[in-house]
Amino acid sequence: MVILQLIKSYCKPTLLYACECFNLSHSEVLQLRRAWKCVYWKVFKLSTDDAIVFIQQRAGLCDLDNEICNRKNCHLFVNVSFVQLGH
Repeated sequence: MVILQLIKSYCKPTLLYACECFNLSHSEVLQLRRAWKCVYWKVFKLSTDDAIVFIQQRAGLCDLDNEICNRKNCHLFVNVSFVQLGH
């Protein structure tokens, strides 16, 4: 569980830094997804996507696509709120 916490706290934020500010292409999202899977492949010696999904579900981690969408939604909400306040 310590390894999962470190991955969640350090690797994921580094990988997704400022992704909500850019309009990522499908190809770029695929590259991010592959990099994220590599973390699990290397750390846990996994070879299938099903095993990665199982670990993420058990640990309560959302997949990378959902994380990107959540970040974009939060970013948009903050920008809309800022504009509505008249700044």
